[in-house]
Amino acid sequence: MTKLIVVWGFNRDEEGELRPVGEPMEAPSESSAIMRAKLMAPTHAGVIAWAREADMALGIYGEPEMLYKHGEIPDLEYGGEQFSQFDDLYLLAGTLLRQQIFL
Repeated sequence: MTKLIVVWGFNRDEEGELRPVGEPMEAPSESSAIMRAKLMAPTHAGVIAWAREADMALGIYGEPEMLYKHGEIPDLEYGGEQFSQFDDLYLLAGTLLRQQIFL
């Protein structure tokens, strides 16, 4: 398994709902993810950086480790499935990143 390191930012839409800003971004290292998240923090309602062991081809993920969190993190829905807060965001981001790799 390899280490999946991800940064994802969120802003409020016109109705005030928290929404992701683009897709989750994979970072080359934990320190890079933390630095990117801190740079994003002043311009986003929320940002999170985390790391976990992953085999994205098989969809196998280890326990997530939060590296940095700022502001608010929303509940999200993807593919008819509800993802809420910290742990489920990892699953969603892994799914989105896996789709980008295999497209």
